[in-house]
Formats: sequence, C-alpha cells, structure tokens
Amino acid sequence: MQGQSGFRASHGFAIAWVLLAAGCASTGGWFSNQQEQVAEAYAKFYQARTDQDWETLSRSLAKEFVYHMPTGGIADKKTYLAAQQADGAIEILSNTLEQEAIRVYEGTAVNRGVARVEAVVDGQNQTVSLRYLNLWIWRDQRWQLAARQSNFVQPPPVAGD
Repeated sequence: MQGQSGFRASHGFAIAWVLLAAGCASTGGWFSNQQEQVAEAYAKFYQARTDQDWETLSRSLAKEFVYHMPTGGIADKKTYLAAQQADGAIEILSNTLEQEAIRVYEGTAVNRGVARVEAVVDGQNQTVSLRYLNLWIWRDQRWQLAARQSNFVQPPPVAGD
C-alpha cells in the first residue's frame, strides 16, 4: 500500500507540473501579459511626456526614479519633472519605437530598445535616435519607471569619410 500511495503522490505531482508548464507555454501565459503591461506603461509614460500631462507623467515614475541622460546629466524624479515643465523645455512631437525588448522578472521588468524621437529643441525641429534601457518596478498595482538610461545612436559612417 505504501508504494501505491507514493506512486499516487509522484503521479499527481507530475500531472500538476505538466499542467503548469502547458499553461505557461500557451500564448505566453502570465509573462506575456506582464510584458504587454510594461509596454503599455512605457507608451503611457511617453504619451504623457508628449501631451505635457504632468500628473500622469509623475505617476508613471517611481519615487526613487533616476535618469542618466544622453547628454551626460543625471536627474532624479523632482529634477526631471521640473525640467520637463520649464519654459524652453524640449517639446516632444513623437516617439516611434524602432526596436523593443521586454524582460519581466519577479516584481521588476527591463525594457530596452531604440526610439526615434522628433522634438522641438531651442525652436528647431530635430529628429534623434535614442538607445534606451528602462528599469520598471511593480508597486501600488502598476508598473513604475525606477531608472532610465539613454544615449544618442550615431548614424553609420558614410562611405569615403
């Protein structure tokens, strides 16, 4: 009898494992949904920046947010928000993702890629490509941007230069 109950327990464990694996494998399961949520949080972050919706932008940033900017500067949440709202701030016209990858871990996520940003800087229209890396944390039932780093993507050299 003891052998039979051991068989049942291990058999039950094996069935549970197969069902769990099948559930996670089908359509990406939980991780796929989390990746979509992070992508949506990033889109809301940039849309708030573009629309100058400072309340939504502030809510999208974690209290410990830090940004390592492509110009070499570093800004915390307070400094970043103040700079975005200042007279003469860069006006974002559009943000187009050219590449994006999202990895979700327990309570954190990383998204990275390349974005083409059209903006008005000092009264002049400019288009730049930025390579970015964002660290998101799950807090207060939403994804919040805790850290961001970006740098300018240099165009490839022209033949003959």
